[in-house]
Amino acid sequence: IFYQLLKPGKGERNFHIFYQLLKAPKSVRQKFLLEKPSSYFYLKQSGCFEVDNVDDREEFEITDNAMKSVGIGDKRRDAIFGVVAAVLHLGNVKFSPKQIDDAEGCSIDSGSKSSLENFCGLLDLDAKAIGKALTTRKLQTMAPGGKIETYSVPQNPVQAAGRRDAMGKALFERLFDLLVQRVNVSLDVKKIAKKIGENLVSAEDMLSLGVLDIYGFEIFDVNGFEQLCINYVNEKLQQIFISLTLKAEQDEYESEGIAWTPIPFFNNKIVCELVEGAKPPGLFRVLDDTCKTMHSRGETALDRGFLDNLGKSFGGHAHFRKIGSGRPGFIIKHYAGDVTYDVKGFGEANKDVLDKELILLLQATGGSSGSASLLSTLFPEEVDLNDKRMPKTSGFKIRNQCGDLVKTLSDCNPHYVRCIKPNDQKAPCRVEMSRVIHQSQYLGLLENIKVRRAGFAYRAEFHRFVERFNLLSPDTSGPSMKIGMADKEAAKSILRNVKRQYGVDLNKAEAQLGRTKIFVRSPEMYFEFERLRLVAIGVWATKIQRVYKRYTSRRHLIKRRDEMARMYEEAGKRRRRGSFARPYDGDYVEEPEIREALLDVITYYEGDEDQGALSGEGGFKVKLDYVDWLKRAVEDPSGFVRLESTLIALTSQALYILSPPNGDELQEASDCTSADGDENGTPLPPLMLRRRIELSSISNAYMSKLPDDYLCLKVTPGEVMEKEDKSKWVPDGDVKACQHTGTKFSLFTRRHHCRFSGGIYISQCCNYTSPLPDLGYYTPVRIHDHFIGLGSTEIKEDLLLLTDRKTEIVGTLKAMKKGRVGVKFS
Repeated sequence: IFYQLLKPGKGERNFHIFYQLLKAPKSVRQKFLLEKPSSYFYLKQSGCFEVDNVDDREEFEITDNAMKSVGIGDKRRDAIFGVVAAVLHLGNVKFSPKQIDDAEGCSIDSGSKSSLENFCGLLDLDAKAIGKALTTRKLQTMAPGGKIETYSVPQNPVQAAGRRDAMGKALFERLFDLLVQRVNVSLDVKKIAKKIGENLVSAEDMLSLGVLDIYGFEIFDVNGFEQLCINYVNEKLQQIFISLTLKAEQDEYESEGIAWTPIPFFNNKIVCELVEGAKPPGLFRVLDDTCKTMHSRGETALDRGFLDNLGKSFGGHAHFRKIGSGRPGFIIKHYAGDVTYDVKGFGEANKDVLDKELILLLQATGGSSGSASLLSTLFPEEVDLNDKRMPKTSGFKIRNQCGDLVKTLSDCNPHYVRCIKPNDQKAPCRVEMSRVIHQSQYLGLLENIKVRRAGFAYRAEFHRFVERFNLLSPDTSGPSMKIGMADKEAAKSILRNVKRQYGVDLNKAEAQLGRTKIFVRSPEMYFEFERLRLVAIGVWATKIQRVYKRYTSRRHLIKRRDEMARMYEEAGKRRRRGSFARPYDGDYVEEPEIREALLDVITYYEGDEDQGALSGEGGFKVKLDYVDWLKRAVEDPSGFVRLESTLIALTSQALYILSPPNGDELQEASDCTSADGDENGTPLPPLMLRRRIELSSISNAYMSKLPDDYLCLKVTPGEVMEKEDKSKWVPDGDVKACQHTGTKFSLFTRRHHCRFSGGIYISQCCNYTSPLPDLGYYTPVRIHDHFIGLGSTEIKEDLLLLTDRKTEIVGTLKAMKKGRVGVKFS
């Protein structure tokens, strides 16, 4: 990750500590000779200096206090900040080309000598020696007779910049490692206990908790050596995560007595071997060999030679493809997808050009300041100039570090916390699905989920399953619940009842009982359990609501009944004996299917989450003040008046008149093809809305003085509309495809407006016809299947009702309209 120091991504900041230090108090900045962020080469390459909602000045204080809290003293903190500042100054050292005899050499650019002096001054180094070491390189050869001869080889500007960057990268990397070690020391419980005089158990008997912050899979427009290293580590982690997930699955199955069947999954071992393999050599080893054999060649030739060697080694590999044209590179088929790598810079990034000469100069700090002592800590190794072994490459280091990490993880019991970044703007309550899907893919979530779903997707302890789904069996809920039933028996009872009562195809392959847990194979089956649970909750909520309403409203209903009785007495209306003491309940509909259909209609017009009652499955909320079946006088086409079974519902806004589909409607529906393509007919809802009458339109209620059951409601008729109401119609240009099927409109696929909703669909989705007088359609027009039964099919006119609960209806109307309904007798 320290390669980011040299080349941060476009639009991304470098390491945060640089910007924090540049916003430190003025005295600190003056001490380390610091200027604004855009003055430093390592920072200005990305063009990003600030991040929204991040106060670097405040962050510096937090970082400084954090170092204090782990026991880093004032002098050592100054030394640490001095090294960070020195790295910034070192990055500003530039080189000018210079011909030295027959070789292409360079010298320190005159404009950047002050940067070199600042770097050396902060670390108490010899500026002249450092400048010479950057622009020349010592080369030792074996002369005849065994004598070792040393040559000074000039470096061109590119090579000198590479030595500069190697020094800066080494300083920052080792400083980072030192801070990590210091934090670990401060967290060493045994040492802390010993310091305060407490006795603890041995370190071997103590538990430890490690936190691994996974960097995440990376894929950019241009991917280089750094992205390969990061993605290789993710491949290794994915390999161990899949293995541990499989092992955990197998162990759980065995402990529960469930038969284990092998789970198919993509084993990315082949990709890991492609990158790290020894026999045959993997990509890292091919890169090391190329760097070793072509060390004297230029960067471009080295990268081209590496690419050629890859083509020879992996030409037929299923997960590798070489790209020779355009931008030279190669493609690796990772578990998360194909990634294209640009081969440019691979050789230089892999080589460790911090040679022994530079290390010796850093160790030869001449002062006694804190920075000088810190350098001795950062570079403690003994340098043997006679050791001819090649320095360890970056590829070798990442390979070994990753191996150690995998070994450590294999000895642990891992738990995962997957962090998903919802958007790039850090905005609250905003989720960008493309961003989430991208992270889910490149964090390896999909492969882990595939492994879990390939077996039993859902598993839970018996007691948790029973607590969640106890409403699905009369043995575990309700008045017939069996007290003291064992959790396993209760789970069995739920499964039996789901299969018997709800008709769910629940076989042994789909659900099994282990020793302590229940296993459900498919997610769809688990979702069906959840759906049935919502239905059961709706049923129980309706029952509870009805009982509660009956209890809380009894006083008001009795008062309303007494008021109506006084009104009848004053008007001289005769009553039947049974009507005097009839209780007012308000809700007289029991059938769940009818209630659901009724609530669907009312919710379309009035549904709101802030209202009172739960309907069944859908969870819509509406408040019903009165609902009951009665008879309604209806004139048929021949002119005769007949009584039709009708459901009326009163809410705070309107009176709803509904009835089941009649013969003509059933016949038309059977002749239509449904919107989903079913040629057997269009399904109709159990109830069709006939009229929706606003309460403000009901002015009077008429009753006779005889002891009969007739009630007439005076309704203000609606205006006859000269033009159809098309205010809800979606403009043609806004929709390019059917809003139901997704079929694109064309010359042969015509669009059609649903006259009720205004949505645009293909013609086949709107085969059913119905009058919609409230919208100006007095003859049948075509509407979409989903809106059948939601629009009024009759014009507003007076109602003649036949019901033995007319007194309760009138009393409810008067209460809801606060007495603004006239009651007249004749």
